[in-house]
Amino acid sequence: MEGNGDVALCGVKTMQLNDQKAGMQGLNKEMINKIIFEASKGTPYFAFQEKRQKSIDAKVKELQSNIKKITEVQKKESLEKMTALGVVLENERNLNHSIVHIDMDAFYAAVEMQDDPNLAEKPMAVGSLSMLSTSNYHARKYGVRAAMPGFIAKKLCPELVIVPCNFTKYRKVSDKIQNIVKDYDPDYCAASLDEVYLDLTNYIKKKYKMKLHNENCLKNYHENSASEGEFDAVIGIEENCEKCLRCCQIISVEDRDTMAYEIVKEIRQKIYDSTQLTASAGIAPNTMLAKVCSDQNKPNGQYQIISTVDAVMSFIATLPVKKVSGIGPVQGQILNAIGIHTCSDMWEKRDLLDLLFSETSVDFYIRVALGIGSTVVKSDHVRKSIGNEHTFREIHDPADLHKKCQELCDELIEDLKSHNMLGKVVILKIKTTDFQTHTRNNSLSHYTSDAEIVYKAAKKLIDAEIAAIAPKPLKLRLMGVRMANLVYEDSVPQSEKQLVKLKDFIQSKSLNVIKKYSPVKSSLTNFTCSDSYTECKIDHANVCKSGSSIPESIPREHWNNKSLNCCDNFVSENSLSSPSFNSDVEISNPVMSYSCPVCGLNQNINNLIELNTHIDNCLNKVAIKEILADDSLGSSKRKLPPHEKQSLKKIKTEKRIDEYFRRN
Repeated sequence: MEGNGDVALCGVKTMQLNDQKAGMQGLNKEMINKIIFEASKGTPYFAFQEKRQKSIDAKVKELQSNIKKITEVQKKESLEKMTALGVVLENERNLNHSIVHIDMDAFYAAVEMQDDPNLAEKPMAVGSLSMLSTSNYHARKYGVRAAMPGFIAKKLCPELVIVPCNFTKYRKVSDKIQNIVKDYDPDYCAASLDEVYLDLTNYIKKKYKMKLHNENCLKNYHENSASEGEFDAVIGIEENCEKCLRCCQIISVEDRDTMAYEIVKEIRQKIYDSTQLTASAGIAPNTMLAKVCSDQNKPNGQYQIISTVDAVMSFIATLPVKKVSGIGPVQGQILNAIGIHTCSDMWEKRDLLDLLFSETSVDFYIRVALGIGSTVVKSDHVRKSIGNEHTFREIHDPADLHKKCQELCDELIEDLKSHNMLGKVVILKIKTTDFQTHTRNNSLSHYTSDAEIVYKAAKKLIDAEIAAIAPKPLKLRLMGVRMANLVYEDSVPQSEKQLVKLKDFIQSKSLNVIKKYSPVKSSLTNFTCSDSYTECKIDHANVCKSGSSIPESIPREHWNNKSLNCCDNFVSENSLSSPSFNSDVEISNPVMSYSCPVCGLNQNINNLIELNTHIDNCLNKVAIKEILADDSLGSSKRKLPPHEKQSLKKIKTEKRIDEYFRRN
């Protein structure tokens, strides 16, 4: 690792400049790599990359060792197996779609330059000294690119201006872009704020049919029409043009490709007119190829692979594997080490792929080698999670970590609601200052888009990470919050919605009643516990403050212990109705009116006991499942017929409401 600082000599290949990004061709890689090495050595970033490279080298060494052990018989068998797989996949090839990937050019940087025109002619980037999110094309000439630490970028380009991220601003511009795209494909998929997939196939078919209709049906009608008074009949022709043989002609592949190219030009122009920002696009038979194509003529250009097998295979033949979405720098380095540099190399060495990698990886690689990808573009199909992440300067104070978590959760909820979706799994992603990445998740009891619920779940995960390394501080440079297990709000079962509403209702009512019945005069924060209570190893303060009955965690032998009464303000649920209730507690008797969430009847209650009793009665009815399934429950007040009211009065139970929720 000594010498002239050449990264190639030090062996940390993960730190070498990746010049595959648009606007970075023709750079002096050797000089840039030397600056990167000198600027980063001795930093946590260098230590992380060094550790990462060692892991890659070990994997490569293992694979090369395995290759030496492979026999000719094994190679032959694998070759036959992979060739057969290729035949199967070839039968799946679909060339009947016009898939488009639109990618905004240096999006974050472009938005910032639009707000501050003084930045337009300067090398600038968006992010922080810790990490950059993107850079403009002036900065890329110096080797500055996304996912590069800002302090290294400053060494490459001392005059670089780094602007902090403003995701609220970017989201507003992204909304404008998506509003344009949805007119062409209502089922478009937004891969990120600056990337959109859409399928133009149906739009092209309708446009082509209308073109034929205008050129043939209407033209012939006008030529044969004797008077203008018959022109109203044209509307009928247009509405029923699918019955016209000429209008039903199937569009040719050539016409579809031509129309797709022109429509994409139209979309890009509309985006520019609306935002004054440029977009690049890729047009291809599937999503994988479309994404690669969008980078071919950046910035402000578009590239198309026509819908033929020859065109696809010709494009794939020389395509570097590192340009394929799903093959990152680590996997790319491993593939290069075994002689696979282009997609055609994958097919040539398909026998090795089968012998060295997992079945899932092999299936992916063979699809890439044949240029076969998904033709499904649907927001509900592709999107499996929604979320965001921020890179920032080091923060370690718990209050700051919680604040950042709250910001991310608020953005997440905004995204969920804009897509009319709910989620059930909260995922936290963090990256420490020594570049270690951790992902944790918290499964919720029900689908939600409630900001408070999501934040509480994410905060629990953050607090667990803080506690795991205490007393050392948790030093972070990146945090992300995502929601997974997504469903559309209108697809959630009605019974689940009602149970959630019921639980929320009871919780809020219980808290309100306890507050009204427990205006304690003396302070609950200044008291002492006896030794015997301490031995129980429970949180005495929480018991006293909660106003709940004695928890199950207290051993039964301590129930009559005087130590449990060490706080005069201990209030049990049963004591609310007791004549001998502590004289230091002021009791008011407000009459509250509410609509029962189960039966829908208006009720007037004097205390929590009456509330519990009434809801217990409703929950114990045999018809509870039918009631919960009723779509109108909660939105309209339901009156019971006399015979049901009578049966309701006869029901007696000593079960408490909390027992119901324990069972469920």
